[in-house]
Amino acid sequence: MFGLGCATVYVVLNYYSPWQWLFLATGPLLLFNAVQVSKRREAMQLDPLLKQMALSTLVFTALFGLGEVLG
Repeated sequence: MFGLGCATVYVVLNYYSPWQWLFLATGPLLLFNAVQVSKRREAMQLDPLLKQMALSTLVFTALFGLGEVLG
């Protein structure tokens, strides 16, 4: 969530196109993952969530970059 906040601050400071907000589409994915992690207590239960977080981060990075290129 900290990365999402930092990206938002960056876009606010360097705004020039609505396409730059494309990365916000990953917000629900990241929030869902954070809620699921907070519910789990054992390490074995966290393993599938790590894979999900890695894919969510990849999508976030791709959409942030795409928004910068399209904008």
